[in-house]
Amino acid sequence: MVSVLVACGVAVVGAEIARQVSVCADVRVTGAATAEAILQSVAEHLPDVLVLHVPTCGCPDERMFRRLREIAPALRILAVGCTPASVGEYFLRLAPLGLSGCVCQAERQELQEAIRVLGAGGTLYLCPQASRAIVEAYRRRVNPWSQEKT
Repeated sequence: MVSVLVACGVAVVGAEIARQVSVCADVRVTGAATAEAILQSVAEHLPDVLVLHVPTCGCPDERMFRRLREIAPALRILAVGCTPASVGEYFLRLAPLGLSGCVCQAERQELQEAIRVLGAGGTLYLCPQASRAIVEAYRRRVNPWSQEKT
């Protein structure tokens, strides 16, 4: 049984994400809406995967990721709803602190595949848009002259 915590600041969006995730076999879903509720739920339930809806959670920062890592070192954190324009830098900044993956659009099949991979112990899941954006963001970091758009 894979335990999933869906963190979303908008109830209707969180319910839809939870519905999409819950159709996966052997998945138990709980929810949280605020940073404090996320931290409390992680401490109480120790989920396998935290699905973090970035647009409604205020782009959790390094401090929150450090606290999550202290509470649950094995927690897989999946960011959903990131725009391709912002996901590259977001991932590069937070991957060292435990961000395990990104899905730009919370589409059912992509989200379910991410939960399967991370719930089975995988350490990384990226949708194609996130993969490209992360590579381009890294290229810009190491080659500032690179002007290619993502």
